[in-house]
Amino acid sequence: MKTLFRSFLMLSFITWSTLAIAQTPTKAEKKAQKEIAKAEKAAAKAASKAAKTAGAKSAAVTTPATSVPVPAAFPVASETPPNEISVDSIPATTIAFEHDTYDFGKIKHGDVVKHEFVFTNTGKNPLVLENVKPSCGCTAIDWPKEPVAPGKTGKINAQFNSTGKSGAQLKYITVVYNGDPKITRITFSGEVLPAETGSPAPAPGSH
Repeated sequence: MKTLFRSFLMLSFITWSTLAIAQTPTKAEKKAQKEIAKAEKAAAKAASKAAKTAGAKSAAVTTPATSVPVPAAFPVASETPPNEISVDSIPATTIAFEHDTYDFGKIKHGDVVKHEFVFTNTGKNPLVLENVKPSCGCTAIDWPKEPVAPGKTGKINAQFNSTGKSGAQLKYITVVYNGDPKITRITFSGEVLPAETGSPAPAPGSH
């Protein structure tokens, strides 16, 4: 009985030793595993570097170039912004100017001419000016934004800068209001004399 038991123990020990030896990696296997780990690490590093390079190139392509400021043109005096009130839904009325034309005569080159165009609401509904637009950037405009009651008057201030102008001048101002038709025009004219000797004279007929 003891001999059988010893044989059983011996057989179990041999079996366990065999399994342990089979599960223990050899030196060759350890070396192979190290080489695989090293290769995987190198591949991961290369992939990371490639991704960073691709990202940098993409950023260089998509980043907009710094815009170069464009020099402003000769400064002009334009009309004031349009009225926030639209005349499309306002009952029509009529307008009458004391003088819809103005002749400023002869002026020297560089002079600034100012004039008030006075108007009256001759209709039965409030008069609203939606926009007042000069035909030239040399003209500055100021006009009432509030409605003008029937029978009341208002004025459009116009300012003409003759700098860069020479000879006969004819300028017009377009007035958009709640009328029928909704557009009318006023004009002013005159003559700009040549610049004084020693100053560069503008081209004749310049507008």
